[in-house]
Amino acid sequence: MNMTTQPIAESNDLPNLPEELAIARRAIELPEIQEMMRKLATYNLGIYMPHMHDEKTGAFKVLPAGVTQVEDNLKISFQSEDPQGRSYVPVAWLWRDGPTPGAKCAAICMTVHHAPLGAEDSSL
Repeated sequence: MNMTTQPIAESNDLPNLPEELAIARRAIELPEIQEMMRKLATYNLGIYMPHMHDEKTGAFKVLPAGVTQVEDNLKISFQSEDPQGRSYVPVAWLWRDGPTPGAKCAAICMTVHHAPLGAEDSSL
């Protein structure tokens, strides 16, 4: 399969995608991919299209090898596959000589402060 990065127009209402992403988008319509999705759903898993966006234009780009999408404090960034200093939970995988995390989420995305159980608001 020839993998170039020439944009392919999907339709009038969808953006141009690099060929690799257009192939992925079209594949969702294939019966064998839909069967995979049904099987994955029994494990609460799904299919995603690994991608990122051009920082200047916002255009879709292929997620390069060695880069993963990271959600941390409710914000998305793209970092090395091995982010350091925090505990991350893989939430998406792709096949690169075996299952490889394509997206990770900080183990605790946001700290929420609650009053201790049983504490009442004395200002009421």
